[in-house]
Amino acid sequence: MKREDTSLLVLLHLSGLLTGFILPLILWSTQQDKVKGMDIHGKAAVNFQLSALLYLLITMFFGFTCCIGFITLPIWFIYAYLFPIISTINASKGKLPYYPMSIRFII
Repeated sequence: MKREDTSLLVLLHLSGLLTGFILPLILWSTQQDKVKGMDIHGKAAVNFQLSALLYLLITMFFGFTCCIGFITLPIWFIYAYLFPIISTINASKGKLPYYPMSIRFII
């Protein structure tokens, strides 16, 4: 029987802001069978953090090679910090996470 634990789902999304994909991956893998909604939220958070890392690497590459990093890096920061906060709010309200442009590494 899975328990409802919105505080753990909130922690899952906020932890990505500080630890990237590491803590969300640990929380998802250890709690997915115990907490209701953890599988959906965990996959979304890990996929987003991995996508954001990939987008950062691409942004840095173009920033160094094409000198457009001053445009793309601020956009990346907004993307990387805004959507985990939106998903944290959604998790606290019992809604599904919202991570646009997230690549589904974990299905």
